[in-house]
Amino acid sequence: EAFDLVVLSIGLMPGADLTGLSHLCHLPLTADGFLGRNGSSFSIASAQGVFMAGTVCGPKSIARSVSQAQQAAEEIVQFLKQGGPA
Repeated sequence: EAFDLVVLSIGLMPGADLTGLSHLCHLPLTADGFLGRNGSSFSIASAQGVFMAGTVCGPKSIARSVSQAQQAAEEIVQFLKQGGPA
């Protein structure tokens, strides 16, 4: 068969220490074992000051990771302007 593009890649798995971090910080895991998200926000628990971006939330492209990092940075700025954790 003729193909326009063939990509060979190993699947991305959550880090072995992610479960421990999840328990330590009281953060939920998705069914796939990555850290879960609170709606469309990248902050898991903004009252705790926990912000995430990139593949800690699951597999994604570099461009999407950078976009999430920018949004998380904006959320951190707002969080700090509001005085941090409650």
